[in-house]
Amino acid sequence: MFRSNVGVKLRMLSRRKISILIVVSIFAVLQNILLVHTKQHKEISTAGNPFLLNVKPDSSIIIVSSLIPTHPSIKMIHETIDSIHKMIDGLHPDTPIFISIDMIKSEKFDAVKLSTLQLYLENLRNQFFDNPNIFIINNFSHGHINHSIRRVLKMVKTEFVYVFQHDLKFVKNVNHAALVKSMREHLGELVIVRFAKDRIGSIKKTRGDCKKSVEYNGISFTLGQWSDNNNFSTKRYFEEVIENLGPSPRPIEAPMMYKGHMAGTNCSFFHQYVYNLQDAPHIYHLDGRLTLTFSANQTS
Repeated sequence: MFRSNVGVKLRMLSRRKISILIVVSIFAVLQNILLVHTKQHKEISTAGNPFLLNVKPDSSIIIVSSLIPTHPSIKMIHETIDSIHKMIDGLHPDTPIFISIDMIKSEKFDAVKLSTLQLYLENLRNQFFDNPNIFIINNFSHGHINHSIRRVLKMVKTEFVYVFQHDLKFVKNVNHAALVKSMREHLGELVIVRFAKDRIGSIKKTRGDCKKSVEYNGISFTLGQWSDNNNFSTKRYFEEVIENLGPSPRPIEAPMMYKGHMAGTNCSFFHQYVYNLQDAPHIYHLDGRLTLTFSANQTS
């Protein structure tokens, strides 16, 4: 009887082992199928995208904004943001966008303007409330372009930074990956790059001893005077420029153009290389300061 019971138990144990082995084998097969499917899914979802899921953005975007006649409408800045996603090829989908809204100048301040600016701010927040990559910074004192940038730079964690005007949208494609590669390979020379909204002949000339043009990674770069139009550089560069300008609220363009003409100055620091000038324009001026085509009550 004892041997019989032992035999039964051994057979049951063997069957259990076989069952476990079968289950483990089936699980392994299913897991392999799942891995293959996941791999295929990732390959499909990242096709044409140089970024993998675990790669962080290399750039941030700062959009400087201030009160204009078309406010409180956000149609203009919305068009600019849409053009960034459509025209800057290879930009990481989680690239942070900081909208820096400047306060009204004290000498131009009144209740109506303040109410309009507040409504503009509310419209922006309502529009982008669910977007985790868009940050709206409202400044409580007038700072002009230099301080609008300076305040946001404290929050920027990336190596590179785009600085855009709220009414300058992109109308032609920009190769972001090639631009980043070129700047990393030629940091001492290719310091800041801007995008032209004008014809080739309207780019202002630089000093005679400055190198006029270079070509890297399929992009031609033509040296021109400094401009507040949409541009791209490193966070460190913008920090140095802001520090160089001092505490007064001001646009960056005029002092940089002036210093760019002084003998012995650094051509790469005080000038800008223009991206593929032969294909200009890459940006279009929506003219927010002068255009009154949008209703004051329009919010989107």
